[in-house]
Amino acid sequence: MNRCEANFAFGVNKLRSPYSVKATMDRINDALLRKGATIFARIDHAAAA
Repeated sequence: MNRCEANFAFGVNKLRSPYSVKATMDRINDALLRKGATIFARIDHAAAA
């Protein structure tokens, strides 16, 4: 099993985004909301550093 297969086996998916971190998170947030998910919190770890 290669590294990529191992990640998928454990439910981890790592992809590079062409967007900024904020834009990527906004897009993920919007997609989840469209699917009916509830977003409880969004934590900005960079701001807390």
